[in-house]
Formats: sequence, C-alpha cells, structure tokens
Amino acid sequence: MREGFKDKLREKGWSDDDIAKAAGIWDSVSERSGSKHLDLFVYWAGLVVSIILNVVVSGIIIPMMFMIHGLALIGLVFVMALFFGWIFYILIRDIENMEVHHHIIAGLFIPAIALVNVFIIVNIGNRLISGLPSLLDVPKVSPFQISVVYAIGFTVPYLVSQLGKKRQD
Repeated sequence: MREGFKDKLREKGWSDDDIAKAAGIWDSVSERSGSKHLDLFVYWAGLVVSIILNVVVSGIIIPMMFMIHGLALIGLVFVMALFFGWIFYILIRDIENMEVHHHIIAGLFIPAIALVNVFIIVNIGNRLISGLPSLLDVPKVSPFQISVVYAIGFTVPYLVSQLGKKRQD
C-alpha cells in the first residue's frame, strides 16, 4: 500500500492498527492477483519501449540537422522530446507497485540514455556534414547542446507529474 494512501487514512482518523490491517489485506490481495508482477512487467516493458523510441527519435534528428538550423532545430528537438517524454510518462503513470528505485530509474536512467544516444547521433550527423561535399554549407550542430535540450524536454513531463503529486500530498 502506498505511503501517501496510509497518510490519508491517518488524516481521516484511522488508527495505526487499522491501517496495518488494511495494508496487510491490500498487499495479500495484490500478491495473489499477480498485479505486482504485471505492474513490474509493464514498467520494464515501458522502459524498453522508451529506449527504442529514443533511438528512433535520434535517427530523425539527423535529417532535421540538414534542413533546420539554430534555434528552430533546438525548439523542434525540445518539442519532440516533450512529446516522447509524455508518452513515457503515460506508460508508467498508472503502475501502482512502483517503488522508490523504480522512480529513480525512470527519472534518471532513461534521460541519461537519451542524452548519450542523442549525443552520438548528432556526432554522426556532424561527420556526415563534414564528409559529404553537398552538405558543406550546412552548419554543424553542438552535440552537447542538442543532447541536453532533448534530455530536459524528455524529463519535463515526468518531473511536472511528480511535482503535482507532491503538491497534492
């Protein structure tokens, strides 16, 4: 049973014994129904889908580098990151059995993978720009800048949801 739910029961006047009994019943039903295992499967599947989406989005950035430059490219990368971060948040939002380490993985691990992945892809794009004579007039892009913008945009929906939860508690 979630700690926030236990706190709400305390606020409603439930005794610690009653809360402990309710938590025991809740946990035993949760274990017997297999929902904890299903939630963990959905969580890990969501992480894998998120990593795959990040790779796909990174691949989309290369052609964009050839056509869009400067703040327009940064803005477009940020909007794409927000969109895919929102999809990731939807995937994991309703999983009830998430523990603290699951939130840490979701909040840090996936953006870190996105940061590294986008950095590598932008470097590949810059090498293509340098190596193809038809792209000599295309400006190179800062891999660090694009990676950080993407990681921030990807993380924003999750962070906003967590801040909203803290305000409700």
